[in-house]
Amino acid sequence: MDICLIKSREDNNLNLKKSNSMKNNRLIVSILLLAFTAFSLRLSAAPIQLNDGWSFNYVAVGTEIVLTEVGTSGGEHLIIPATVNIDGVDYTIISLKNDLFKDNTSLKTISISSSLISLGTEIATEEPSSKPFANNPITLTTPVSSTDTWFINAVVNTGGESFNQWGTALFASGEVPNTDHYPGGFQFWLNNGTSNNNGRILYKYGNSSSTYTFSDQIVILPEGTNDVSINLTYDRTGKFTAILGSGDKTEKFSITPPDAFVGFDKLSSAISAAGTFSKLEINRCAFGTTAGSISGAPNLTYITVDADNTVYSSINGSLYDAAGTSVLVDLSAHNQNTKEPILIDNWSFDYVAIGTDIALTEVVTSGDGVLTIPGTVKIDDVTYTVKWLNKELFEGNTELTEIDIPATVTSLDTEISAESPATTLFPVELTNPVLSSDIWVIDACLNTGGESFNQWGTALFASGEAPSLDDYTGGFQFWLNNGTAGGENSKGTIVYKYGGGATKHTFSDAITIQKGSKENIAISLAYNDTEYTAKIISGGVTENFTVTTGACTGFSKLSSAVTAAGSFSELTITKINPSEGAGSLVGLKNLAKITVDAENTVYSSKDGSLYNKSGETILVDLGGGTTALNSQSTQLRIYSQNGKIVIEGLNDGDVCRAYTLSGTEVDYESANLPAGIYIITVNGISYKIIM
Repeated sequence: MDICLIKSREDNNLNLKKSNSMKNNRLIVSILLLAFTAFSLRLSAAPIQLNDGWSFNYVAVGTEIVLTEVGTSGGEHLIIPATVNIDGVDYTIISLKNDLFKDNTSLKTISISSSLISLGTEIATEEPSSKPFANNPITLTTPVSSTDTWFINAVVNTGGESFNQWGTALFASGEVPNTDHYPGGFQFWLNNGTSNNNGRILYKYGNSSSTYTFSDQIVILPEGTNDVSINLTYDRTGKFTAILGSGDKTEKFSITPPDAFVGFDKLSSAISAAGTFSKLEINRCAFGTTAGSISGAPNLTYITVDADNTVYSSINGSLYDAAGTSVLVDLSAHNQNTKEPILIDNWSFDYVAIGTDIALTEVVTSGDGVLTIPGTVKIDDVTYTVKWLNKELFEGNTELTEIDIPATVTSLDTEISAESPATTLFPVELTNPVLSSDIWVIDACLNTGGESFNQWGTALFASGEAPSLDDYTGGFQFWLNNGTAGGENSKGTIVYKYGGGATKHTFSDAITIQKGSKENIAISLAYNDTEYTAKIISGGVTENFTVTTGACTGFSKLSSAVTAAGSFSELTITKINPSEGAGSLVGLKNLAKITVDAENTVYSSKDGSLYNKSGETILVDLGGGTTALNSQSTQLRIYSQNGKIVIEGLNDGDVCRAYTLSGTEVDYESANLPAGIYIITVNGISYKIIM
């Protein structure tokens, strides 16, 4: 049996040293002339629906998408997929608009796919005059460059008889709409050749000398009043796609140009005074490898990035460049205490550590069905004892077929509750006070606030109404030492008191908090009836401290003396309440065998079923035992199966009833009985069964 830690649940096997050349090769150049036809690029379509109630407005560049605005905020956890399907067409999500999640309080975690190459796209809109006439070009506020993506929404009103003769340029880049001024850009014009070509639309682009002619589906006659919509894209592969629309007809033309798009600073047209541009709107998309789209989310605590992403990576919940050398969004303050899942055989579990004891809280990945829980596991070279299993650990699990329980496990029915009070207002009053009988752990991340941080002697974190020496009795207090320099009394070192004792415990000089520095401090404090275990992390340095004297009498409030510039970005109190039931293993339809180490002081097993230590009470019956405590008939057998109570060996006329411990009668043959203790009466004789 192998026991180790998964490196990272989301970023397992992440290669942080990705090729810089792969990043640099991502040149994004697009020009879009957006038509008002069924084939137009999508600028105002129905929002994209993603997971957990999230929806987004977007723009589409060919078959690539930029998310531009949150339509509906969903749950805490957002997954950005690589592709979405819209009307039967697969689109790749490549970019998020800058400030997309600014001030969004719903988002707590985000998962970024391999396709996202920009988390900081700027979109700026320019609306020039809608009537540019011949030799009266529009000067753009910001020129179109080869590194930008542009969307140009234009509709040309030809003006009927007043429209210029064949050869007129409908729309072009450059100073004047002739062939001498569009190089590096584009030009659409009416053909002035033979009668077969009159009225047909021609197109040139880039630095190419080639002329591309659309078919005769769209013909613009001089006496008509045709409107012409033009849709031009230039994607990242160097492919131009032009779509024209007039009336109920559309034409599409795609080419791979021999010469690259260069850019331009003016737009022009040769239409006469009778003609106009009823629509001319320019939207700039500048793709950047910053992370402005997500850095403005105030409650964001964790970011994951697909291992195949060539622009970004994630380390311990923070966002980095692909090489893992430059941090783009630092969430380390939220994740100083982040625990990696434990790997046991080919299963993995989340957990809570109380001192050096562990409660398995959640299945992260299910293995091949057979699971042997070890007595101890090693995490960061520290050995922990596996002591408790969350009563809901395997709820709904269909993979588990056999389980072996070690001697160390004292509860298969542990209730685990977590409370996260407001993290910036002190004192914090707990919804459920910590009692002297509780087993608990507190995880907190403190942002000191730099220059606004109080002088030496300030209490960082304490139990009680106020963070002073008089209020922490029966709880704890962390504070900065205000003694003389040197040794134990060194300024900036962290001191800790606990219980009702007056003795102070000073951490080493490895962690010192200097006034004026905006440092983050992670504190993890656990209590397991007899022992306090404290862990502090700051600046990549970890210190541990364990004491075994001084009882916890409990507390109902938490306080801190940090000023308004400081805050707690994380504050979670987790309590565990073990019982000797077996809720974690109840109701598993594919579980066929349970074995328990003979040295276990709480549980035992027989014929694959689970019993209490004495073997008198069956806790999980897998077909091998009786639950009757005072049965007078060797033929009578009572057990639970698939959520109902089964009674075997009854004679005709026997009267059976079932009750909860509170005396409420239940239908014992119901398949929906909740876990718990039930009293069964057969002809007035009582039996107890634990489901």
